Amino acid sequence: VSAGIDDIMVVTGGPHAGHFLPVLRTGRQFGIRHLEYTFQENEGGIAEALSLCEEFADGEPACVILGDNTT
Repeated sequence: VSAGIDDIMVVTGGPHAGHFLPVLRTGRQFGIRHLEYTFQENEGGIAEALSLCEEFADGEPACVILGDNTT
């Protein structure tokens, strides 16, 4: 948000899917204007995760942050 990113899509799957919603909720408490969630059913990796966000990005620049690499 401090970098000017206020439209966020969270892609998750498997056993971790339910962990984000209780923490992030609507995102407004963090200054996020628009927060969406999507579920990755298959183990298609980053390429599949990006394809799930194609409509969300709508041709605009996108930033990818891998949740397992942010700690």
